[in-house]
Amino acid sequence: AVAFVVPPSGGSGSRASLAGRLKPPLPPEGGTTNAGQQWFPDEKLIVSVPLNGKDAPVFTPSDRAHHNQEEIKKKDKIGEPAGFKEGQPRNVTSPIGQGTAFDGKLYFDGGLNADFRYKSTSGDYKERFTIAALVYPEAEQSGSIVTKVSDNPAEVENNIPRADGYGLYFLNGKLHFNMVFRWGEDALRAETVDSLPLKQWHHVAVVFDGLKSWEDRLHIFVNGREAALKFNQRNFYLLFGGSKNTLKIGAGGGPQFRFKGAIANVLMYSRAVAADEIAAIACADSLETIAAIPVAQRTAAQKLKLDRAYLSQTAPLEMKQAYLKLTELKQQKQKFVDELPTLMVMQEMPQPRPAFLLRRGAYDAPGEPVARAVPAALPQMPADLPNNRLGFAQWLAGKDHPLTARVAVNRFWQMLFGTGLVKTTEDFGTQGELPSHPELLDWLAVEFMKPDCGLRVADCGLQKASHNWDIKHILRLMVTSRTYRQSSQRRQVSVDANNPQSAVRNPQSDDPDNRLLARAPRFRLPAEMIRDQALLASGLLVEKLDGPSVKPYQPDGLYKDMAFSGLTGYARETGDGLWRRSLYTFWKRTVLSPTMQVFDASAREFCTVRDTRTNTPLQSLNLMNDVTYVEASRLLAERMIKEGGTNAEQRLAWAFRLLTSRSANEKEVQTLVRNLTSQREYFTANPQEVVKLLAVGEKRNDARLNPAELAAYATTASLLLNLDEVITRQ
Repeated sequence: AVAFVVPPSGGSGSRASLAGRLKPPLPPEGGTTNAGQQWFPDEKLIVSVPLNGKDAPVFTPSDRAHHNQEEIKKKDKIGEPAGFKEGQPRNVTSPIGQGTAFDGKLYFDGGLNADFRYKSTSGDYKERFTIAALVYPEAEQSGSIVTKVSDNPAEVENNIPRADGYGLYFLNGKLHFNMVFRWGEDALRAETVDSLPLKQWHHVAVVFDGLKSWEDRLHIFVNGREAALKFNQRNFYLLFGGSKNTLKIGAGGGPQFRFKGAIANVLMYSRAVAADEIAAIACADSLETIAAIPVAQRTAAQKLKLDRAYLSQTAPLEMKQAYLKLTELKQQKQKFVDELPTLMVMQEMPQPRPAFLLRRGAYDAPGEPVARAVPAALPQMPADLPNNRLGFAQWLAGKDHPLTARVAVNRFWQMLFGTGLVKTTEDFGTQGELPSHPELLDWLAVEFMKPDCGLRVADCGLQKASHNWDIKHILRLMVTSRTYRQSSQRRQVSVDANNPQSAVRNPQSDDPDNRLLARAPRFRLPAEMIRDQALLASGLLVEKLDGPSVKPYQPDGLYKDMAFSGLTGYARETGDGLWRRSLYTFWKRTVLSPTMQVFDASAREFCTVRDTRTNTPLQSLNLMNDVTYVEASRLLAERMIKEGGTNAEQRLAWAFRLLTSRSANEKEVQTLVRNLTSQREYFTANPQEVVKLLAVGEKRNDARLNPAELAAYATTASLLLNLDEVITRQ
């Protein structure tokens, strides 16, 4: 911890020393010059309107681009210079010097600044802000203090304007703060529990932190102390700003809400100012006054105000740099915390909410009460487990549960063999199909839950699982089995022509769906695996783990006709984000990328356990023309030239082996050579086509390679990626 303090002012010598350090210098004893010197924190201060008749308002560009609304200014040519409207300001005395009287007509227009937001339909702004001001309310309905809402007459509810946007008001004798997207449907509205005395100066501050939990998201401070709040509405989901409403001081919601009283020193920050800093801002004592108070008698706010003034104005350079470094590190820490992913969690209620059997299913006709329990057909929950979600999870993963492990290994089996041991993967109940190999399913389930309990895997030459429920172990066990490693081709049965009865019954002929596993499975790969395979073969695949979703190549304008205008944008990635595994691809429900949709990827409108598999010409068109696969072909061609060998036959055989996991025969190699020769002749005669092909995608090829040669190999690589054998497990 690092702390900076001003030298104590217990005697005249120390006070004189402090006076010499403050700029401008404090007056001598008995003087009056600069007696009202103030200090306020300026970290992320984006709006400062002193309203004191001498200092001009200052609008500093925010570190959050959306706060400034520059795009709206340029597009609509609006945003007049900030200034007073509807009258001339008259200054009055305030606790820190001067303020401005507001007569119910006058207001200050702050332009298109401080466009604070919350969330949009497509993103979270992770918004934090603070609004602070000195106010002098003359009446219970003094009106708007600081708002960013329309000043057109609005509907009124309980003397509060039903205006969209955010606003701080003094109405009904209390402070009200509203953030409204749609009144009554989507808003955060709160008021102070206690009324504020009229015709007195009060320092008020609103602190909003959109990254905190609901109960800690909004705070209102009065005279440096946090006020108790009453929330009038808290179903708050959206507020994405971007409106043409200007920032207003003393107005907003209609002419009847123009402020009546006085306002001074309006400060707005693009951060959540800490409670101790709020107290320092609320402290009206000048620096000279605080310095004259013995250290032991200063309040915490006075100490902080004087310390920070010293550090920002007159401290030695080394101390200033250390303080700035500390501030920078705190900001870095906050940024790191803000970027951590969040997720929703559930918490048990102290007393479970009563549940009832509904008569004829009607929600308003409850019958007898029911308690938490597991289905009677399954083993009952042990008495030592809590009867809540935790106990339910422990019961699901318990060794006596008959379904969890079986369902899991059945889905792994389906992924590798195309069809599960229970074909109806989504239904293990009475409407589902019985397992083709029930004993195998049982053994795999036991081995998954507690390895080595069934057959000792050491006897099979396999490494023992590192822990129970080890997915890698169970997958390794399946793919190294003789069942998985056998050929998928149907074996021919020889029959003695002189003795037809000698034919051996072939289970493959009697089992077209291969339920008896007499051969290896053959099925087209899922959409995600086809894309990842192409990226891996080309050397493009980025195998980075974890992180947010990425947005790879997608046709332009795919989202433009969506009902929600805020969801039509697609900021395509650059660099590594284009080539990460399909697991990380940004996925919009019902609007799939054509690359995925054409290969039957689930739209995720409902849970899909079994993928459908179709074969259409669109799939070949996609593999030949989609940017992802054309780019992969270019980079695979580069690998063929550099790694495949010294002549065309070697390079093509190398690529064939890479993609199909088998060696090409002589006929296949010669077919590919003829295709390569044809493509080489075409691109040599059409150099403009070479440029077009090699420009597809973001990744560039090695400039030292012959462009026409590279284009020819790229087209042949595209042919290989389009082979049925490449996109099929066999």
